[in-house]
Amino acid sequence: MRLLQYDPAIGQFDPGASLIVMKDTLAAAGVQACAILAKLEPEDELRQLFHTLSALSPNAPATGLIRWARNPRLLDAHEQVTYGADMCWSGDAMRRDADKRNPLILFHMDAPDTALLAQRAFTALWGASVQVPERHLLARTGAKLRAPMSRPPMPLSRRCGRMSRAGRWSATRPVRPGGRPRH
Repeated sequence: MRLLQYDPAIGQFDPGASLIVMKDTLAAAGVQACAILAKLEPEDELRQLFHTLSALSPNAPATGLIRWARNPRLLDAHEQVTYGADMCWSGDAMRRDADKRNPLILFHMDAPDTALLAQRAFTALWGASVQVPERHLLARTGAKLRAPMSRPPMPLSRRCGRMSRAGRWSATRPVRPGGRPRH
């Protein structure tokens, strides 16, 4: 399962809540899951979601289970969950305030093409997201993440484009081949 959700809050219709409630059943069936969140609060629910993801994928590195879509431009994505190769759910856009959301919910069964597109979107968003800082995932017991990072972070040159002549990375404005930002 691949989960893309605005925040870890456990609401009545949140796929993350279903994942937490069904943890034992999903683990018995061998289901593994990972998640991308746009917001890391409330922290208790974040830790509960991380604990569930860890239980479903006990051999996966902690850094491979949950990511943070910290870049505000990523909030144009819609919440989504892919279930295997032929089912997916999508909901409202993540940029909207929870009080202003509409009840957009689309569920596709027996739709391998739609699920493939959702998986590709998730993969792209995963690459554009960052690791969640350890302090957000673990209880205040001082425990450490179980596994080291599976691969080094993507270099800035691949995430942000080119460096300007002033030696700054342009994350919000494209840089012309001559090194001057476009306005």
